Amino acid sequence: MTDKQQHFLGGFCIAIVVADAAGFAGLALPAVMGMFAATAVGAWKEWIYDAARIDTHTVDKYDFLATVAGGIAGAVAFSVIQKVFTWTL
Repeated sequence: MTDKQQHFLGGFCIAIVVADAAGFAGLALPAVMGMFAATAVGAWKEWIYDAARIDTHTVDKYDFLATVAGGIAGAVAFSVIQKVFTWTL
């Protein structure tokens, strides 16, 4: 798995987990919360974590964009799954 694929998968997983937790807690717009969480983690990882370890890590805007793309995909997947598996009694 390439580095960009790992970033995409990380963003996807973060978005799904945060959206599910937000939905379970009854918060509004859980998919958007998941997408923003993935974006925030991606930004933190690139511009804070990697920047502080410049001798062993490189700051790469494309890693950030891959994480954001995964977050968007995770938010969309959560929304679709939520619509499919939501039913009323």
